[in-house]
Amino acid sequence: ENVNKSALFYGSCFALITTAFTFAIRAGILSQLGKEFELSPTQLGFINSMWFLGFPISMIIGGLVYHSFGAKNIMLVAFVSHTIGIILTIYSEGENIYPLLLISTLFIGFGNGCTEAACNPMIADSYSGVEMNKMLNRFHMWFPGGIVLGSLISKFMTDFELGWQTQMWVIMIPTVIYAVL
Repeated sequence: ENVNKSALFYGSCFALITTAFTFAIRAGILSQLGKEFELSPTQLGFINSMWFLGFPISMIIGGLVYHSFGAKNIMLVAFVSHTIGIILTIYSEGENIYPLLLISTLFIGFGNGCTEAACNPMIADSYSGVEMNKMLNRFHMWFPGGIVLGSLISKFMTDFELGWQTQMWVIMIPTVIYAVL
């Protein structure tokens, strides 16, 4: 097949940056969410924990259907899940803010799990031998790098009193890039 391995690889890397940004930026905005919506530390903890529910569910399902459903379709589910989670977070308000933030974080976790379920085997399928090991290692370097970059972006934006909604919009940048690639 005529497959652009480079585009798939870099698309996977931007998907992993999206995953890292969701960790770093959502952690960076927690105190702002707590203050603005009068959420308790326990509620904020539950909001964050929804990520850990969505992630393993989508990893297990994605791993089981990878060869029948396909990496492209799993990544489409990741893109839709990331987008719904980000948009729902940004536009959540009112007396139902707590359940909306729970659901938005669940969607983000689901998107992150789909990213892992699709990208790891896709890279492994695209390369072989030593080159596969090298590319998988390069792919996984983007996660800690994305956490550092996302943390710095969140800190910078918080220090300059840019709202948490604007910080969430930043996560859409790598999301759109991986969708295009």
